[in-house]
Amino acid sequence: MNTEIERIIPDEISVDPEPAPIDAIIRRFPALASLRNEDLLDLKYVPVDPKRGEEVIRNCHEFLTLGDNDMPPCIAEISRGAFEELYLKACGMWSRKAGYIIALKIYFGVEEKNPGSLSPIFQPLYLKRNYAAMTYGQYNVAEQGGYFAWTEDRFVTLGQKEFRNRTNKYRELIEIKRPCMPGLSPHFIPGEDVEAVIFPFQTIFTLIVDNNAPSVFLYNAYRKMSCENNNCIRHSILLFYKNLENYELANYDDLVKKYANRSHLCPPDCSLLEYTVYKYRPDYDA
Repeated sequence: MNTEIERIIPDEISVDPEPAPIDAIIRRFPALASLRNEDLLDLKYVPVDPKRGEEVIRNCHEFLTLGDNDMPPCIAEISRGAFEELYLKACGMWSRKAGYIIALKIYFGVEEKNPGSLSPIFQPLYLKRNYAAMTYGQYNVAEQGGYFAWTEDRFVTLGQKEFRNRTNKYRELIEIKRPCMPGLSPHFIPGEDVEAVIFPFQTIFTLIVDNNAPSVFLYNAYRKMSCENNNCIRHSILLFYKNLENYELANYDDLVKKYANRSHLCPPDCSLLEYTVYKYRPDYDA
């Protein structure tokens, strides 16, 4: 399927590269020193203009519902320490060499006991650079970690059965209005509708450091796409550094007071992901 993703980026964004501030992240959080071993991403297309971010969050209920329920805008608030702990767990899962990125896949899920809101599932990914000709900037999902759920203050391991229960319940309940093709079913279409989004940990920690944030908020959002079958609305997630109700609209450099986007939607991007890279680490294992 030929799919083009709408890039939600501010009009005034600079064309100059904006590498992830790895040194600043590690100065603040020395335990994250392994970030220096990853290919360094250019985050210039990641920031979302606050007005645009607010629009795709606040209007999400117009396109996405869980059965008869409007989804609350905020999916979860996750502490910086919990993300740090999960990243360190991911670093210990695999034998890492040059030419990689560690990312986080966030699945949409719903618990049986709470059908009116999302209960996402988190899975670390080891993305290995594709060394084939003319594919620099492309990464294969080489390894997948275990599943984790978010409680009130920490990530906890989630079993395969509960993972299936939550993701299946989401597929059962989610209804998607498709204004480009009103006659198309609003129910989940396997292989086309989004089941998860993927963020590099570099993006998450950049958002935290740029805003001196103790936590990250995950918000329901939608993304418009142009597809062959005109199925043009996709469920997505935006990251922000504070409660949506308590911030002022403004334009700043980098990810200061902005939403983080440029996540990969799965599908279509489930096994091969493309990133803008600022610097490749030495290719000693190519």
